[in-house]
Formats: sequence, structure tokens, C-alpha cells
Amino acid sequence: MSLHPRDSWNEWKQFTDARIGLGRSGRSLRTQDLLAFELAFAKAKDSLYKEINWEQFQSDLNENLQTKSIMLYSQAKNLDIYLTRPDLGRKLFDTSISIDQDRTKLQVGIAITNGLSSQAISKHAIEFLKIFLSLTNQKDGIAGIEIHFFCIQNGRVAIIDDLGSRFNLDLGILLVGERPGLSSPDSMGVYLTYQPRLGLTDDSRNCISNIRPEGLAPIRAAQKLFYLMKEALQLKLSGVNLKDRSGGSNILEFKTKVKICGVRNSEDAVYIVEMGADLIGLNLSLKSKRNINLQLAKEISQEIRLANDRYSKDVKIVILAFQNPIEEIEQAYHSIQPDYIQLVYSDSLLEGKWEKLISSYPILPSITAEETKQLSELPFKLDQLLVIDSPSKDKGGGTGETFAWDEIQNFPGKYLLAGGLNPENVGLAVSQLHPWGVDVASGVEDKPGHQSREKILQFIQNAKRIS
Repeated sequence: MSLHPRDSWNEWKQFTDARIGLGRSGRSLRTQDLLAFELAFAKAKDSLYKEINWEQFQSDLNENLQTKSIMLYSQAKNLDIYLTRPDLGRKLFDTSISIDQDRTKLQVGIAITNGLSSQAISKHAIEFLKIFLSLTNQKDGIAGIEIHFFCIQNGRVAIIDDLGSRFNLDLGILLVGERPGLSSPDSMGVYLTYQPRLGLTDDSRNCISNIRPEGLAPIRAAQKLFYLMKEALQLKLSGVNLKDRSGGSNILEFKTKVKICGVRNSEDAVYIVEMGADLIGLNLSLKSKRNINLQLAKEISQEIRLANDRYSKDVKIVILAFQNPIEEIEQAYHSIQPDYIQLVYSDSLLEGKWEKLISSYPILPSITAEETKQLSELPFKLDQLLVIDSPSKDKGGGTGETFAWDEIQNFPGKYLLAGGLNPENVGLAVSQLHPWGVDVASGVEDKPGHQSREKILQFIQNAKRIS
């Protein structure tokens, strides 16, 4: 009999970070389980005891958010006092700092403090705030709002009440590192309080917890906070009296799929996965300025799959080809194993080969609006997913130009709308046509072949937003 039989719990462990089904070696824990526990315990301790370099953090915050934050301190002068005197972490050290306030505007204070996990703040706070601010700046954001940013060393949740009293805030938002767990050393919490003032109790605030990629994704948490902020300022209340009616974690109805095309490196691909896109396109056509070689496409695909596992996503991989010999297309498919191969119907090299391609591979055909009028004559099934793009004889798409959307206003099939989309017009396209998905390449670039993460995020949010 084998000393180490196959662990029948392994198939269940993929669904939780909790320690379930721990095996035994004799009367003791197995070495691998003991070492994993000790590593997790060490990570939790590091997150608690490793202090933030606040000078560097404030500099990064100011640069990324284009703001001038204020540095403040709690009465807990160091970490030892902070851990043993919770009361001192709830009060600000005396300061003569003031802010210039326009009293015709809503005054919102956003404070960031280490709490019990410096790692959570270091890893997630700035990126979370970038997403949140992009929501407040949308057309359906909050008019007449003035946001002030504070960094507070060694603060606890109730310190937002002292902050609100000193700076006369209409709304206080606190980002704080949560108590580290053995499977979550980097969990961040956000607390929202309407008119925070000294003397309030915890039932006066709303909490969004477990913000991290493996928990509540930052983009979902930012959407939830945005919803609660609008409700709090409109109803003039928070806490137990403010109900979250946003529909759980799905704050916005994700009715539209998003494909980000022309990805050229693994870092951007992983970011796109985390931010909530549904498909990623890798371009193998030598006719495109977004072209990458087969080896790089394979490496990026591997990183996408790893990111899918890490963030519990199912982002599809699409390889694009135009004027590529069919042998190259077949080689790319067998090497990468993508979810789709996107091919252009007007590609002269594919003439007479479509029926064989469709029967052998997961093909995503790209056609023009004009070609949709002769759809019954094309070699596609009625339920075939299509890309409808702007016409381009020599590039196979990617023109960066829109076409007349009313040409496909009543198109009955399932399709990805492409051609000239960008963060500014995608919302209009979705509300007008209600496509199954939208496809973008040049519209999220800051220069040809180089994608902008800010534009990617704005495009995803605007495409998925209820109009």
C-alpha cells in the first residue's frame, strides 16, 4: 500500500483557501501541510508588523491621483502602542492643519490608514482609488463634489469621526488594512460614514470588506462604494439606515462582453483579466502594427490562464490572423489552444476554405456591415458569433474608424461590435445597438501599438455600465 495515497480532497480545495482535508503522516500533520501553515502564518505577521513607508506612499498617491494629500498621525505614536492601546488609534494627534473648503460643494474626505495590514494598503489602496475616482468622474457621477485625501499613520476605524469633526466633512471614507488571516494577509476594508463626528458608534457606518483580487475584486468594491456614496449623500444617512440595494457584488448589470484586442505583453494581459474584460485578442497578422510572434503569443496566453486561475475568471483567448497562410493558422492553434481564431471573411488566402475551417476550429469570423446583408449566403450557422467591423481591404480591420451603426440596428445575430470604439463612444454604442459584446484595439492606445491602462479601465466600465 502506498504511504501517500492520492488526496481525494484536492478537487474541493480549488474552491476555498481554507485548510480542509489535511492529511496525516502517522499521528502528525504531513510536512507539506505544516510548512504551508507556517508560511501563511509568517505572511500574516509580516503584514501586521511591516510598516508602510508613508513618505513614499504619499508621493505615489499624489502622483497617481493628481492630488495633494494631507499627512496626519493618530495618538498611537508607534506600532506597539497602536496594538496595545486601541483607544489612541481612534484619535488624531493635535494638528493645526486646515483645508480650504468651498462650502457650496459637498466635502468628502477619503483617508487611508494602515490598520492591521500594511500589505493590504500598499498593494490595493491606490489602484482601488483610481477605479473609484474614474466612477465619480463619469457623467452620472456626483455634481459639486470636492474630495480631500488624508494619509493617517496608525489609525483605527473610528478615527474617521475625529477627522470629520476637525474638517467638517459631509462624508467620510476610510480605507484600512483588515486583520490578516492565514489565507488573506492583504485584505482591505472600506468604511463610509455620513457626517462623521466624534461620539458616533459603529452602527453609523457602512463597511465593504475583504477587498483583494482573491476576495471582493477592487473594481467590484469600487462600484459598491460609488453606489453607497451616492445613496448616502442623497438620503443624508449611512450605517444601518442605509440599505445596500445594489444587488450584491453585481453593482452594475454586466450585459455586454468586452474584448480588448492587440495585447502585446503579459503585464497588460493580466491587468485586463483583473479589470473584468471577457476576451483578449492576440494579433498574429504581419499586416498589423499590433503584431506579435507565435512564441510571445504563447507566453501571454499562459499568463492569461494563470491569471484566470488566480482571479477566478474565465477570460477567453482569441488569436487574430489576416493574410496568414493556413499552415501558420493551424500551427498557432495547436501551439496556443485558444478559445477562438478570429479570421476576416474577405481574406483572399481563405477563399474556398471556410467550411473546412469552421468544421475543424473554433472560428470567430470578422465581417463588415455590408456583408451582414448577405448573411444567408455566407458559410456560417445561424447562431455563429461574429465580429462586425469597419471595412478595410488591406488590414482586415483595426482601422480605428466607426461605420454607420444604423446599418446593423436590427441585426438578429450574436456579434461583437468593432471599429472605432473608444471609452467616449462605447456607452452610446451599447445603448443604441445592445450588442452581445464590443471589441476595441486602437481606442485604448495612447500611441500605435501601446495600450493605456487608464483607457482600458474606462472602456470596460463604460461598456458594462447600464445606460
